[in-house]
Amino acid sequence: MSFFEQQYHARRATRLLVFYFFLAVVGIILSTYGLIYLLFASARNSSVATGAALDFRSPEMFFLVTAVVTIIVSLGSLYKILQLRSGGVTVAQNLGARPVHPDTEDYYERRFLNIVEEMSVASGVPVPSVFVMEESGINAFAAGYAPDTAVVTVSRGALQMLTRSELQGVVAHEFSHILNGDMKLNIRLIGLVHGILVIALIGYQLMRVLGNSRSSRRSYSRSSGKDDGGAAGIFLLGLGLLAIGYIGVFFTRLIKAAVSRQREFLADASAVQFTRNPDGIGGALKKIGGFAEGSLIRDSHAEEIAHMFFSTPVNNFLARVSSLFATHPPLPLRIERIDPSFDGSFPTVTLESVEQEVAQGDTTRQVSLSESQEGIPSPLAVAESALPNHLEKAIGLLGALPLSIRQETRNSYGARAVVFALIVLHQRTVSQEQQLDALQGFVDGETVEFTRKLLPKMSGIPPEARLSLVHLTVPALSSLTGEQRTDFLNALESLSMLDKERSLFETLLLIHVSGLLERRDPSQPEEAITAGRLRDSAQACLDLVWTISYFGHSTEQGREAAFRASLPELELSQQLSGVPNSPPQLGSLAQGFRTLRSAPLQIKERLCRALEKAAATDGMLSLDEREILRTAYAELGIPAPPEL
Repeated sequence: MSFFEQQYHARRATRLLVFYFFLAVVGIILSTYGLIYLLFASARNSSVATGAALDFRSPEMFFLVTAVVTIIVSLGSLYKILQLRSGGVTVAQNLGARPVHPDTEDYYERRFLNIVEEMSVASGVPVPSVFVMEESGINAFAAGYAPDTAVVTVSRGALQMLTRSELQGVVAHEFSHILNGDMKLNIRLIGLVHGILVIALIGYQLMRVLGNSRSSRRSYSRSSGKDDGGAAGIFLLGLGLLAIGYIGVFFTRLIKAAVSRQREFLADASAVQFTRNPDGIGGALKKIGGFAEGSLIRDSHAEEIAHMFFSTPVNNFLARVSSLFATHPPLPLRIERIDPSFDGSFPTVTLESVEQEVAQGDTTRQVSLSESQEGIPSPLAVAESALPNHLEKAIGLLGALPLSIRQETRNSYGARAVVFALIVLHQRTVSQEQQLDALQGFVDGETVEFTRKLLPKMSGIPPEARLSLVHLTVPALSSLTGEQRTDFLNALESLSMLDKERSLFETLLLIHVSGLLERRDPSQPEEAITAGRLRDSAQACLDLVWTISYFGHSTEQGREAAFRASLPELELSQQLSGVPNSPPQLGSLAQGFRTLRSAPLQIKERLCRALEKAAATDGMLSLDEREILRTAYAELGIPAPPEL
């Protein structure tokens, strides 16, 4: 299943979820209206109450109740979704997880960082932030509203109890959730449940306030001789809302559990295909079954996001009573789908029994860059979340980078220096010393010295690895303050223009870095799809296709053939007056990408097909074409393989 197919599948699941949620809200509206009507009707002994009861039968009163309940549930859902959509960091911190320091000395944490980087390059998504929960159970989760703000979190138990291949399988499972669109779906699930829960919370607060003021009401009733019928009515209203809310939560959690179980099966299958090693994720699941702590997470917030975990994090009574309430399929069933020979027995697992096995380190075969560059990858195949050879290629690509360079990408000084060095090494008409002097006006001296020291080490890096190296710097660059980020981007702009002309690589590098940082900035609002943007996307698509056609071919005939070959995929032939007769305007690419970011998924899919057509007309994939494709996929939010 391609990336686009997975996204369409996730959207269908979301629409089905919204439909079920709509039914739940309708049930709550009817129940609330019935409750209030009965309370008013029960007070027929007074004329005032009788009039109120009669009024309550009017359509206006029903619509009032409908509006109030809908607003309360919608605001409750929206509040929770907005709270969580700022990024996976919020979710991780709520569970007491801490970020893994890039320079960590801990062997297990370093291994975790390496695996996440490998998976990121293999899947074509930005390197997510990584967190560790100090929990002894074996578990993990991915969180975030989009791949650019994703967080992958594992427990201490997973780090210490799993071998490298097993941890690789778990991380691949979580990356599958990122690629399948499950993170956004998970946050919406939490939001919908919370919206209905608000009804119950209102009922609880009514009862609580009434209970706190009961003594004063009793004193007033005795002194005034009046009864406490109004208080009793409020109490019953609160009790009824509490019951209605929790019944709604009950059924909503049934829906949430059903959706979650299906997504877990898909992520398991994707992890096996991704790593080409069923023993990895299968071994992790078996260890959970044989470990005394299992996958238990003791933090009180684990229940709320239980469906986001790799394995069931809490002992849920309802899930033990009926599998309908389980957020995850039973362990034996998950293992059987991965390993049909599984007999259902779990070996006893202790820390001592796996310590030596875990400490053996990385024994994964590395693949050279020359092995990884075979043929032209299809953008639709590029978007596969689990192409079998991508992980090996990613490991080979990262293995070709000096270890010291990889380590420098993990801190803010080194990450900036790595990006600066890429431009300094690229420019031939301006000396390195002149470029380093120009940097002095934008960044501190320590960063300039970092850049100077890295130049000899980075001079041998293959050009094909340049943008993958930029990807590795994103987590560290994201930690820059607003002022540091502005200075960094201004320095890149200035450095790229020292020779009075910005090249294709420099343009793509600026777009790549600024786009990744912008999408990771929680203060930046998410761009909505609008009719105006849809109209604008046609020209942006044509500009991008002309760019890859122009730089991917050396003759006018080749460029024209590539451009025309792409038009049927775009379905924009009627809007084209002819093949452009001038070089692409590189300065307009950034704005074009901003437009395309918010284009519908169908347009992005057609654009990917068009880019493939344009690149494939001569049967070769040049370095320029690779870098245009990689930048395009990053800006469109589509995974790209390590071949690019």
